Amino acid sequence: MKHKVFNKINNVGYSSIPILSPYNKILKSRLKNVKFSFRKTKEYSKKIYPKPNTWLDIGTANGELIYYLAKGMEKTNFIGLDITSEFIKVAKKMNKNLKNTKFYCLDVLKAKNLQNKYKSDVVTSIGTLPIFPNPSKFINRLLDLVNKKGIMIVDGRINDYDVSAEIRYKDDSKKISKNFWRCDFNLHSEKWLREILSKRPDIDKIYFKYPTMDTKIARVKSAPHINVWTIPKKNKGYDITNGLKIFNNQGFLIVKKK
Repeated sequence: MKHKVFNKINNVGYSSIPILSPYNKILKSRLKNVKFSFRKTKEYSKKIYPKPNTWLDIGTANGELIYYLAKGMEKTNFIGLDITSEFIKVAKKMNKNLKNTKFYCLDVLKAKNLQNKYKSDVVTSIGTLPIFPNPSKFINRLLDLVNKKGIMIVDGRINDYDVSAEIRYKDDSKKISKNFWRCDFNLHSEKWLREILSKRPDIDKIYFKYPTMDTKIARVKSAPHINVWTIPKKNKGYDITNGLKIFNNQGFLIVKKK
């Protein structure tokens, strides 16, 4: 079976394989127990830009973040973009009763004239940064879509040491993904991200946040082995891991524009 592959470098790139993804459906348990990264995104945005008129979420998947935010922010207009059409169909269904939400299937790195349609006070991308071995083009595209004095919030495997890594893997735990090499869970150093941002004249402030995961995620034996679960830390909180046997703990990059 052929899979859609993006960010292809040397014949290896990112592929979501929708049939294996939890974003391919509406799971009430996920909606009830809001993801840690979603809660932190709301917390950080409220501190810096508490009342945005517009909010753009890139890599929105099935729209869970917007669903969580839009119910309590009725005066904010939300738009979700994702490259995977199967996820966008679920997002539209999940958010059908929320009038301040819209969703489109779109590749933000290839689409033109995005600023005319999608420029927003807040631009978020949660869980998407790690799919890029080199995040420069993606980060700059996101920042181009942020209004003046607005903010961008992204999360990923951000390293406060000066080390970055490109991760390639194959998950043979499921027949559909067997022997299929992919790229994800890439590690980006804080130093590298600062260098990318230093080339822009429109940056006001840069923040890096490294919150401790506060929610247990059980390992589901029937799930693909690349899916994440948590292990307890010695003091408090949890580390996030998966079948790669690496930590996937989330760091946040927050950028405020002039």
